[in-house]
Amino acid sequence: MRWLVVCGLWLLVGVQLTTAQTDSTAAADSLLGRGDYHIELMLIGGVGATRYKEPPSVVNDQTTFRGWNVNARLMGHPDHLLGMGLMSGYQVFSRETLEAGSLPDVEEDVTLELSSIPIHIAFEMRPLHIRFGAGIGVYLLMSQLIESGGTTQSSDLAYGGSAWLGYEFDITDHLHIGPDLVLQVLSDRGISNLSAMLVLRYDVLSY
Repeated sequence: MRWLVVCGLWLLVGVQLTTAQTDSTAAADSLLGRGDYHIELMLIGGVGATRYKEPPSVVNDQTTFRGWNVNARLMGHPDHLLGMGLMSGYQVFSRETLEAGSLPDVEEDVTLELSSIPIHIAFEMRPLHIRFGAGIGVYLLMSQLIESGGTTQSSDLAYGGSAWLGYEFDITDHLHIGPDLVLQVLSDRGISNLSAMLVLRYDVLSY
């Protein structure tokens, strides 16, 4: 699966950088964060585009939709470059309105929405101000049919992965902000999503 390849490449780079021999100079210590343990909370939000391998409805052949997502990462960075943590949140992959009469059984306008709650194990590296990482886990997919009489909802689980690349700026010693570009792939469902995100990172604990 493509997302497994992406995640594997990120982790391979992390292992190589983490296990490489480094000089004992102050510059090398600063780059790798040696002797400095961090627990960090990242709050993330943005907009993106979702592409389906097949049209999600029979009304038209549209396969690309705009959406949005918010999530959080709780990461632990020990005394080397590779950090590990958990990531979760909420996102809307697509939202589509079917007009009355577009199908024989559609007598009023209805809205179809596919959203998800990702639950991922996340790995991240941050050399200097550059941030990149990958996550792997499950998505709780929620499909909703919204009409005037109420909402009908169904749910299912899917496996998937994500990868991101970003840059951050220091606001204070413990507060940082910056953009991320995030790719998510649910290959068994034929769903991919590319999002532009804003990340606010706070150092919860350092020791």
